[in-house]
Amino acid sequence: MSDHFAYIEAVAVATPGIPDWDAAKTQLQHHGEIDTSDKTIPKAACLSSREKRRASDTVNLSLHLAQTSCDLSDIDPKDCRSVFLSSDGDADIFHELASNLAESEPAISPTLFHQSLHNSASGYWHIATGSQMPSTALSIAEHTFSAGLLSSLIEVQATQIPSLVAAYDLPSPKPMDAKNPTKIWFGVSFILTPLKTAKSLAKLTVEICEDHPITVINSDALKTLAIQNTIARCLPLLDRLASSTSGDVILDYLSPSVLKLNVEIVQ
Repeated sequence: MSDHFAYIEAVAVATPGIPDWDAAKTQLQHHGEIDTSDKTIPKAACLSSREKRRASDTVNLSLHLAQTSCDLSDIDPKDCRSVFLSSDGDADIFHELASNLAESEPAISPTLFHQSLHNSASGYWHIATGSQMPSTALSIAEHTFSAGLLSSLIEVQATQIPSLVAAYDLPSPKPMDAKNPTKIWFGVSFILTPLKTAKSLAKLTVEICEDHPITVINSDALKTLAIQNTIARCLPLLDRLASSTSGDVILDYLSPSVLKLNVEIVQ
């Protein structure tokens, strides 16, 4: 498979104790303890009052990240494709629907049902921004971030159209956490562009290969975060961007393959 590349800009991050990219850069550079006491999930400011009342925590987090990265870039949401990534989607809603169905007289809420769709975040994003550009929603278990990043890079190179990437997972309730245990919410978003812009952080080139050890971040707190949320396996990439250091990052992918990312800092 040939290499694919794009330029990355306007990073947004959110997790308990790390509310934004500036806080993430500080954590990645100094490797301190993370205060996870505040579990408040950000609200999506781009939604109307009516949609805010209906939106789930997953929609709020994903759209908060998506809007933040767009606001920090020179890209209009109406001018970019989008890829929304979550290994579980709205697991808490799935749990509530399944519990309702198990009752003697099941009654399913239409609002809950439409929120259970894996592309609900993408749908809300298009409602909020008025975008008519193509959008993709992906889930590939623990490889969701790597697969979604690869998909978006290929789309950017093939279409020469910028792409929004938003990846997120929220804690799963029991017993749904047995297969893919997520203990803490985490999300990241950025813009990929086909050409270098004034706000480009790095040129990102991807290659699928084998027999490369996975890049491990040198922080116990961040290692724990990556164990507790599979989307946080993107942290080695964010570490490169935060340190403004060019080099390779190896992320896990479909075994026996790995994703080799060459990060070339351009600022």
